[in-house]
Amino acid sequence: MPTPRVVRRRRAIKAGLGLLALSILAAIIARLYLRHIAAPSPEKLSGLTGKKTELRPPTNQERPRAASIISARFTRTGVGFAQSADGNTYLAQDFVR
Repeated sequence: MPTPRVVRRRRAIKAGLGLLALSILAAIIARLYLRHIAAPSPEKLSGLTGKKTELRPPTNQERPRAASIISARFTRTGVGFAQSADGNTYLAQDFVR
């Protein structure tokens, strides 16, 4: 008959394996859930609303031209957004070495 110390050790090992199994199962379920839900739109992630999202179509049309300025020489970028008193919206992006 095993000693109480051995019994406690076996129970601790079984409990640890049980927790490990539950952790792995939870990770698998979370991964499957996240894979099947729709990712939030970039506008929702950035907090853009209404007038600010109107800038996206012209910006997206400029992407082929913008590909020529993206280079390994540039290591930093800065983005500015402003709205004038008359309601005009301005967006600028600078590339810096």
